[in-house]
Amino acid sequence: MKYISSENFEIYYYSGAEEISRLAAQYAEAEFYTLVNSVGYSPYNKVKIFLYQSISELEQSNLGVGDQNFEAIGGQTNFDKSVIEIAFTGDKARFGKDIKVEVANALLSEMMYGGNLKDVLRSSYFLHLPDWFISGAAAHIAGGWTNEMDDFVRANINTSKFKNPDVYKGENARLVGQSIWNYIAEQHGKQNIADILNLTRIIRNERNGIRNSLGGSYKDFIQKWKQFYEKQYQDLQKTHIESAQNEQITQNKKGFFYNHTKINPSGKYLAVSKNLRGKYKVLLQELDTQNPKFTKIFKGGYELINQKADLNIPLLAWKSDTKLGIISVEKGKYIFSTYDTESKQTTDKDFDYFENIYDFAFDSKGKKMILSAERQGQGDVYLYDLTSQTITQLTDDIFDYRGLCFLKNKDSQIVFSSNRLSDSLDKEIIKQSFNLFTFDVKTKKVLNQLTNGLSLNNMPLALDDNIILFVSDRRGIQHLYRHDLTTGVSNQISNFLHNIEQYDFQQGKLVMVKRQNRTKELFLKTDFDYKKNAFTAKTPRQQVADLRMVVELRKKKNSEEVEIENNETEIKDNNQEVVEEAYQFDELGNSTKEQAVKNNYDFFANPVDGNKEERFRKITGPLTHENRFSVDLTAFSIACDPLRGFGLVIQEGTTDALENNKINGGIFLQGLSLKNALVFLEYEHLKHRFDFRFRYDRQSYFYKQPFQPSPYSHNY
Repeated sequence: MKYISSENFEIYYYSGAEEISRLAAQYAEAEFYTLVNSVGYSPYNKVKIFLYQSISELEQSNLGVGDQNFEAIGGQTNFDKSVIEIAFTGDKARFGKDIKVEVANALLSEMMYGGNLKDVLRSSYFLHLPDWFISGAAAHIAGGWTNEMDDFVRANINTSKFKNPDVYKGENARLVGQSIWNYIAEQHGKQNIADILNLTRIIRNERNGIRNSLGGSYKDFIQKWKQFYEKQYQDLQKTHIESAQNEQITQNKKGFFYNHTKINPSGKYLAVSKNLRGKYKVLLQELDTQNPKFTKIFKGGYELINQKADLNIPLLAWKSDTKLGIISVEKGKYIFSTYDTESKQTTDKDFDYFENIYDFAFDSKGKKMILSAERQGQGDVYLYDLTSQTITQLTDDIFDYRGLCFLKNKDSQIVFSSNRLSDSLDKEIIKQSFNLFTFDVKTKKVLNQLTNGLSLNNMPLALDDNIILFVSDRRGIQHLYRHDLTTGVSNQISNFLHNIEQYDFQQGKLVMVKRQNRTKELFLKTDFDYKKNAFTAKTPRQQVADLRMVVELRKKKNSEEVEIENNETEIKDNNQEVVEEAYQFDELGNSTKEQAVKNNYDFFANPVDGNKEERFRKITGPLTHENRFSVDLTAFSIACDPLRGFGLVIQEGTTDALENNKINGGIFLQGLSLKNALVFLEYEHLKHRFDFRFRYDRQSYFYKQPFQPSPYSHNY
């Protein structure tokens, strides 16, 4: 392993990832001082980033896997260092966001629990924060008021648990926390975030930190936080609908992540892939039966503990009406499988040419396959010929590619979602917005832009020669849109209250993955009319985002008037909408247009530094990593042995940077004497698939017989 060093970071990587590591350093340094100012804290040492070329490679890491939950009266101290693990999936836009969130989380963790041994020991015994506090603050500082968080609040605001954020765990705790910090920023000003964080660090109680910074009781704060979002969502009920109860076809009690849904061309079968912490299944349901049930046809993966899972796996696409294509990962390598619904047999083929695959689709004949995939640190579109088994690279640039499909009856043309800015292949600046483009496979040069907006347009699906469906969040909720290739007009055709996370449409049947309270569920609408237009107002979050974006663009143009033209035609009373509108938010928490402008956020409500200049960050390396050990665990406890009685248990643990090698030791003491002491020392080698452990135990029992002048000692 090697690493490069920048002003504030050390990025560690394995062979072949040097270019990605330099990209990570650029992203991290570009956001570091903005995050430091937002948090109000600067770390003691350089933040360490361990970089992996894929999520499957990250899953092989030992960092965090061996966290010991030592059940003891005295408690346990885990030494949280400024260490970040992150995987590159080929999507640079998402990679930049992930780095920003992870750096913010590392800063907050060190801020709260300390950067040296003294602070860590003190904080571990006196500071106990709820799950939403740090993760939610990091998500908001890095991302602001996001679509994902807004959708989660809409789905849960009327549930009984929402009024008590401390009960949420994991990903839901992060989203609840993000909404709380967003409320503080919007209603009390973003400067109060750093005040609350620092005050909580000092007095070691988050409720007192909020109460002393904002005034009033913590109970009133929670009530006002809930009311803030309730006021915003009242008007949305007028133009949005919930799916009917009989359209929900799953009860996701275990919290599965439904990542892909595909209906075969005839509309007879529905294929669904679901993932639970890395362990996944592919289910098949025959839709036309009286009581349709899911049948498991494929499974794989391992359930991970304290690790990030690749929730995009497995990928699904129908090769024909009876054959389903499945792309999965086994032992770090991609596998392409085909399931036959008639013979119920599965054939497998190694497909390890790529480091990451985002999406794939077949042509009408099932002989060719297009993929948005990453190889050697760059994401591109590829064509795979199943007959000759040859791979052709169609694009070669720095941009990201997500959902894609073949055009109906035009197997030489494809549609993909990308964050390029125009219909040319010239190298440009990478942006967060994604639009749809058509591409000619034969010439590799003809590229036409279908949508032109500052939103996320993804998941294209060709219905016929002229109609393409896709999902867009231009109105604050991920709705379904219909694009006509002949007229170039896009129209909204769904008005659901929650984001459409995944979808497919065949023969009038629309299957969707949407949020239902704390989990995401599958919904099937059998009579969906894609020709019928729908119209909804923008969410308050999107209104604020649009307004702040206009302010940012004007600042970049030295306060000159900037007109934002939206070429994606949307029809309402035959009037063309524009992005900049005279928004009024008095009913949404006493916010006005002028007040929103003063917040000075960027598109996702992040702080914007108008006087920020580009700085050159000197990067040194690559350098060879030297493996060193450091303390990662200290435990004190009072225990009672049946023979020895009460005593003190002391345990210490050390590990190397990658947690591949661990040394643990402990002792059970009664007073200062070692006669009755229990001592153990162990070494663990966890680098390979099989773990090795060597342990030494010394147990001594000293017993003094009554009425005997000399003691009797037994060692074993």
